[in-house]
Amino acid sequence: MKEKIIRIPENQLMQVVESIAKTYYGGHFTIFSFTTEVKFAFGTINSRDEISELDGYYDINHAIANAIQDAIVKKNI
Repeated sequence: MKEKIIRIPENQLMQVVESIAKTYYGGHFTIFSFTTEVKFAFGTINSRDEISELDGYYDINHAIANAIQDAIVKKNI
């Protein structure tokens, strides 16, 4: 049996982000906007190395959705 993929509507992404951030990351998340891409991470990013490790996206909603999925897997939410 296939599991249903849960898709979060774009207008609810920030509510999910804030909930995950408050529960698991002390309320912190970071958004980077560069000329060619955007990056998103839960927690606070403190170094250029950490920034370069983040995946870049053309759309902030894709970056956020990917981070949410990663958090679900890593934190077993």
